[in-house]
Amino acid sequence: MMRQFTRWTTLPFAVLLALGLTACDELTTAEDTVPGQTGVPTDPGQTGGLPTGVEPPSSGIDTDELTGIDDGTVQANILGLEGPFLVGSPITLDGSASTNTTEDELMFSWTVRERPSGSVAAIADPEAEITTFTPDRPGEYRIRLVVRAGAFESVDSAGFQTAGCPEAVEISGTISSDETWASQAGECPAYVVTGTVNVRAELRIEAGTTVLFRDAAAITVTNDGALRAEGTEQAPIVLRGTEDERGWWQGVHILTDRPTNRLFHVTIRNAGSTAFHGSVDPAGLTLGRSSFGGGVRVQDSTFENNAGSGIHIHSGATLNAFERNTLTGNAIPMTIAARHLVLLDDESTFAGNDQDNVILTGGSLSEGGTIPALDVPYRSSSFTLGGSDTITIAAGARFLMRDAASVEIHGQPTIIDGTAGAPVHFSATEPEAGWWQGIFLRDGTSPENRFTHLVVEYAGESALHGSVEPAGIAISRSSFNASVALEHVTVRNSAGYGLFAHSNGAITGWESLIFEDNGGPAASVVLAALVRIDEASTFTGNGVDAIEVRGGSTGTDGTWRNPGVPYRVTGSPTIEHDIAIEAGTAFVFDAERGLSVDGGRVEMTGTADDRITFVGATAEPGWWNGIFLRNTDGATSIIDHILVEDAGRSSFSGVNIPAGLAIGRTSGFTADVTVTNATFRNIGRATENEAAGIVVNSNSTVNADICTANTFEGINGPEDCVAP
Repeated sequence: MMRQFTRWTTLPFAVLLALGLTACDELTTAEDTVPGQTGVPTDPGQTGGLPTGVEPPSSGIDTDELTGIDDGTVQANILGLEGPFLVGSPITLDGSASTNTTEDELMFSWTVRERPSGSVAAIADPEAEITTFTPDRPGEYRIRLVVRAGAFESVDSAGFQTAGCPEAVEISGTISSDETWASQAGECPAYVVTGTVNVRAELRIEAGTTVLFRDAAAITVTNDGALRAEGTEQAPIVLRGTEDERGWWQGVHILTDRPTNRLFHVTIRNAGSTAFHGSVDPAGLTLGRSSFGGGVRVQDSTFENNAGSGIHIHSGATLNAFERNTLTGNAIPMTIAARHLVLLDDESTFAGNDQDNVILTGGSLSEGGTIPALDVPYRSSSFTLGGSDTITIAAGARFLMRDAASVEIHGQPTIIDGTAGAPVHFSATEPEAGWWQGIFLRDGTSPENRFTHLVVEYAGESALHGSVEPAGIAISRSSFNASVALEHVTVRNSAGYGLFAHSNGAITGWESLIFEDNGGPAASVVLAALVRIDEASTFTGNGVDAIEVRGGSTGTDGTWRNPGVPYRVTGSPTIEHDIAIEAGTAFVFDAERGLSVDGGRVEMTGTADDRITFVGATAEPGWWNGIFLRNTDGATSIIDHILVEDAGRSSFSGVNIPAGLAIGRTSGFTADVTVTNATFRNIGRATENEAAGIVVNSNSTVNADICTANTFEGINGPEDCVAP
């Protein structure tokens, strides 16, 4: 390996002290320092103010002269300021030994009374009992402490010397055998990387080591190399540019997955000048690239002031651990693929960057685990959840989906685990209806599947498959089966439906769903879903205020509640179970559609003020087919206070004439029903004049007054009611 040496001081520190000199031999008082600041001698044309903790020009009073009353009631005392110290190393200023026998609070005031020429270092907190000061130039300093309590005050001062940093080693080339980079005293740089260092063995960087990188310099870990940088909280490792400029050097690129690849208490700053490869973006730390993996453990580390991302992980690389890290002051905090989602932690900080989003490039996640909620959103391309182990999206997780992006779930048990105070949020990079496609539960019937406290907005850009329609959430498709429980889910601003459930998609739970501002109907389902709809869900404020029912059959006994909007029936569904329909429920039928009961039982029980209505989508006599009680089972069905309007388009199988309500049929099918207080209006097409309001087959059982207990208006046929 090639090494070059650069001397940072003209003589070693010990020699300088022996000679009574420092690397900067000009000593001034605070009144003579800080060029360019008003109130002190400056270079021509410079103005400004004194930094915090630096006194204005002296009034001629001696440093140690009291400015108030001092009878021993208060006493200033600076502890342990002896030195020598190094430039860049924080020094503790401790006034805790100061005394106060008054009843007033003891106040502290620290100032820098003497400093080397050119120094502008300031005391961190000039009014604290214990604070810090970091010298920025070699030479002599004097610190003054004034303590005050009421009218009493006391002064103490102490001086110390600082020395410049020792020699730093210049490094470039290849490391082909194990090597250790040792730390210098304080925060002095130990190494200067002048080009690209190719690490092909184990490079160990000791705690407390500072490494500087010249313009475009880099560390690349490749072949069988490893980077073992293990700092501590008290002695972190710092990798930074020779200039404090974003994108000054290239960064660290790891292309191996050695177990000793570790970044513990490491700061990477000023990197990201250019990308290491066309398949990755500029970053402080880059893992992997096309055709190469890479892995590392990153704990308690900081990535700041980097061009591009603080960390960029290629889809083929991995994080072996990621805990309590800070990514701030970068263009972007982090870029990852879907497979890395469960590797992040919610204790790390990702805020304070130019773009406060973790960039998700897409791909597939097949491992189980939890996708954490971060302090910034994920900015996401399309990704897939496709493993066999359960995946949970934690409460508060936020996703901003890119144009035409989607989230697809391919069989992986999935729990979206939001809460009322911290819902899981899938939104768009642009707040525009139809910006992205939506969430697609393609397949998976795990009983664990549950979406709770979820918000989906601005989706519905296009259909997620040819057998479904555009929607915020789509469940299943042809050739696949899927099921999920939906609880406290809000879908809004979808360009299409809020929810589209394919006939192969089962909704196992439906609680407090909100559909609003969607371009189409709130939801599109098959008949089996109706027993799941609850009273707390809302469906108003959409382009079409309706729940579309495409057909299908009932899957279980239950009640169809009044959702506050009509059920828009676009197919011909069949009731095969015991179904009760709440008063006020409305059904609107497309042309030539109808509702059948085959082997089930119904209770359609409205009231005089709140009828159950069955009408056509177009107000035209004979628009839809009607209600067909083909074959009932169990106790007598009950129909009371309903309205059937614009039905009777064509007759049902085994029934001789069109009707608003057909009861039973030939070939031995029977129905048992009581029909009262119903109104049949505009039944049958006027051009054919062959319909009836009610038609009863001779095999069926009905109330004797069926033709008189109901009302018939505008029946286009010879008889209003046909009964044996």
